[in-house]
Amino acid sequence: MTRQKTLAALLAAFIGTAFNTALADDVCSAAEYQASNAKLARAKAAESQGNLEEALRLASASDYCVDDTDGLRRLVINTSYKLGQAAEAGGKLEAAFDYYHGGMPAEQYENPKPVDLLANAKRVMLAMVAKSPSDRRIARNALEFFNRENQSADVAYIVKHMDSQARRLLAEEEKAFSTSSPHKELLEEAEAWLQEQRLTGVPESTEPTAAQLTARWVARGDQFAALDHYSALANALSYYQQAERKDKEEAVRNKARKLADGLADGTRWAEAVRLYELADDSQKAEALTARREAGAAEVEAERKQKFDEEQDDLEKELGL
Repeated sequence: MTRQKTLAALLAAFIGTAFNTALADDVCSAAEYQASNAKLARAKAAESQGNLEEALRLASASDYCVDDTDGLRRLVINTSYKLGQAAEAGGKLEAAFDYYHGGMPAEQYENPKPVDLLANAKRVMLAMVAKSPSDRRIARNALEFFNRENQSADVAYIVKHMDSQARRLLAEEEKAFSTSSPHKELLEEAEAWLQEQRLTGVPESTEPTAAQLTARWVARGDQFAALDHYSALANALSYYQQAERKDKEEAVRNKARKLADGLADGTRWAEAVRLYELADDSQKAEALTARREAGAAEVEAERKQKFDEEQDDLEKELGL
């Protein structure tokens, strides 16, 4: 965590405690008031000298045991805003958001809002999403933030963004797919984007794209299921599992079992074992393995016996 983010995190934790309880019954001793008032005085001095990070650090350390709660609140609002502006100017959007967001609780009692830290936090969060549209972490953070702050229009915007990212990945997979190079990871990433908005408790609004994704899982499974070798059927099974199509999963297992039956007595018996395992028929897989390994051991024993006999005959001919 950067120094800026550390300060912002401290601020958020401090403000959340301080200004929700600042005017409650005194719970601080005289010594605590004295120490906290001294820290606030040093924070004000640091602010006046332009050392905003130090001012913010001292403010977070002063707890809520101060006489000048209004002064503390104003200091936090001003330094949060100025540090956020500086971070923004330097292209450090996440740090800027942390400062704006961290200072928001200090502004909740102000009407009108001196700098409107919520508006600034919203603006920067949307800028982060626009700058890194394919970053699910940023989109998730944005959705959780807007949902927590009851910003319904922004929630709807982020959910729509998540949906558009899933559709982008579906389009990429459509172009890239082949049975030799399926790019299943694109569909998995599309699934992850659709899951994000569900995990935050936001009402579903991406059902059409989710239906398209399910149909794509099934279509790719069908393409693999039409082939007659282990890796294709294994792929088909994994695609059907993503679509939760138990009927098609069972059809693949039945096909794998029939293919294994046809290979069990030939030279490709090892593939038959894998197909039985794919069909969840471990009993047949184990039996075939034991039978073929026993047969191989018997053949090897016969070969060795014949070799030894031929060696004995040769030695006799040579008089050895």
